[in-house]
Amino acid sequence: MNGDVAFEANVVFLLIAMDKAVRKLAQTKSEILKGF
Repeated sequence: MNGDVAFEANVVFLLIAMDKAVRKLAQTKSEILKGF
């Protein structure tokens, strides 16, 4: 049971990390497009 909780915590952490990475990429992309 503790393993399931740890697994869910890891999934949530991964989703948050992915969301941050995607937002950062989108921000960088829009800045690059503004440059052109």
